[in-house]
Amino acid sequence: MRIPYAKSRMAVATGLLMLGSVASAQQLEEVIVTAQKKAENLQDVPISVSALQGERIQDASIPNMAAIADYVPNLHIAEASVNTNIYMRGIGSGNNRAFEQSVGMYIDGVYMGRGRQYRAGFLDLERVEVLRGPQGTLFGKNTVAGAINITTASPDIGGEVEGEINASFEENGGEIYEGFVQGSLSDTVAVRLAARYRETDGYIDNKFLNKKEGATEESGVRLTVAWQPSDTIDVNFKYSNLQRDRTGANSATYFYLDPSLRDDPDEGVPNRSDFASTAYAITDVFYPELAQISQEDFTTYKDNNLGRDGSTVGISFKEDGYDDTIQNFALSANFEFDSGTFTSVTGYSDYEIFDDVDVDWLPL
Repeated sequence: MRIPYAKSRMAVATGLLMLGSVASAQQLEEVIVTAQKKAENLQDVPISVSALQGERIQDASIPNMAAIADYVPNLHIAEASVNTNIYMRGIGSGNNRAFEQSVGMYIDGVYMGRGRQYRAGFLDLERVEVLRGPQGTLFGKNTVAGAINITTASPDIGGEVEGEINASFEENGGEIYEGFVQGSLSDTVAVRLAARYRETDGYIDNKFLNKKEGATEESGVRLTVAWQPSDTIDVNFKYSNLQRDRTGANSATYFYLDPSLRDDPDEGVPNRSDFASTAYAITDVFYPELAQISQEDFTTYKDNNLGRDGSTVGISFKEDGYDDTIQNFALSANFEFDSGTFTSVTGYSDYEIFDDVDVDWLPL
């Protein structure tokens, strides 16, 4: 009678021993953030913060800020046809490109105030911190809804020459190639060069032009130079150049109403202008198939400024899409004193955008 009992006790003891090993192996690692302008343990920061390490972002193949919103509660970032919509806990600046955002973005301490700057692809990141709620005390006046604090990777002074190359593949023909190389030039100077390239086919089917919409091509490069002449002085310089091109629109009309329902208050459809009504009436006559096609998912039926023959209508028109070029310079210096640390951040950022939008969304 005791033999099975002994075996049972042995099994329970073994199970408890295994459970203890698993528990010890799953201890949380310390997460260091700079949400309060200094390096601290995330558990000691009295702010609602979501922190994503650069390795996790790379392993998950998160390409940009719009994609990172899927991993962060209360954050919404979506690329619209004209601007990028950024909202934190439902608060944002809207779709006006001239407005500074209510969710301020900082890259290596330098303020990025425009929604279009959010479209730059991620390149060689160390950490992304999303801070919810007003952050005007430490980050400035344009952080009513929150702030996004991005820290890019830097080289290790005194380290050996090393590098890394990664490739990822996505749906719709997406490809991402990125990597870096770093090393020390002396005992006080180190450099790091990172590069990234991404391209993807469109995911919206334009059944008028028989082609895919929203094809994207991105490229970026960053040079980082770190200088530490003494134990009390640390200087870091970064230059980034990021380019992003998109061909075709990245969205489509949700539905196209039958003419008998248009402007019907009972259907909840707002009245359209005389010009819009005329345009839709012409479309009804010459392109009756649009009413059915526009109800299909991820489809559109418009000429993208090209016309039926596939050439631009005039010299002032190009195919629907955009070209973005963003340059960032950041120079940070830390000086250690007995009383504390003095930090200086000098930055410069500029961006150029060129948009062509088929604003009628029709094959006219």
